[in-house]
Amino acid sequence: MFSLFKKSFLKSGLLNGFTDVHCHILPGVDDGVQKMGSALRVLEFYEEHGVKRVFFTPHVAEELHENTRDHLLSRLDNLRNEYKGNIELALGAEYMLDNGFEKLLDQNEDFLCASGNTLLVETTAQNPPINMSQIIFELQDRGYDVMLAHPERYTYMHMNDYEDLVSKNVRLQLNLLSIAGLYGEHAKKKGKQLLEKGLYTYVGTDLHNLKRHQEQMEISAYSKNELKAIETLIGNNNQLPIGK
Repeated sequence: MFSLFKKSFLKSGLLNGFTDVHCHILPGVDDGVQKMGSALRVLEFYEEHGVKRVFFTPHVAEELHENTRDHLLSRLDNLRNEYKGNIELALGAEYMLDNGFEKLLDQNEDFLCASGNTLLVETTAQNPPINMSQIIFELQDRGYDVMLAHPERYTYMHMNDYEDLVSKNVRLQLNLLSIAGLYGEHAKKKGKQLLEKGLYTYVGTDLHNLKRHQEQMEISAYSKNELKAIETLIGNNNQLPIGK
């Protein structure tokens, strides 16, 4: 039973007008949605709740999801040919900061950005790349606005690390269901702390599976202050332009 002072995310109505900046809905390219029909059902669910724009961010990671730019663009074309709804669709990617990424950086890769030059990156949960600061500096020097995915999940980071990143204009992106406990107590606790301190800029679903996310959105309880803070992040999402 919900507290009188809490409500589920779906009941909050905050999906209405929402721009999802991080999700794995593009079918058959990573560990997210696998089939075209499943992807279309996710978009149908989004439409029912008023979502306006979706930035697809499939994984790009050495030896795991070696997605090339051309392959992902082709998959997006396939989905657009099947999708008949009104949600605006754009293609980015979630780049793992690994050796493969550094190779792409050395090759002057035109990284996939769903919005302007906003580039979504991640690290493993336990360890950062040794030269993470240098990679971020180089990306920013090339004109990219770096968005760090789900930093609440990184066990190696402490509050001073987050504050240092924000001071260097790295945009932290909250996974919507982290503070509902979907990724465990560690991510839940850190997510709440970062949200309370105002260190996040954006929020995304990181949706991989509709059933799992829909159930959590229906049952997870958010406080009034949490919903207010998330609403601010959603406002930031919605100000992002589509395309370069």
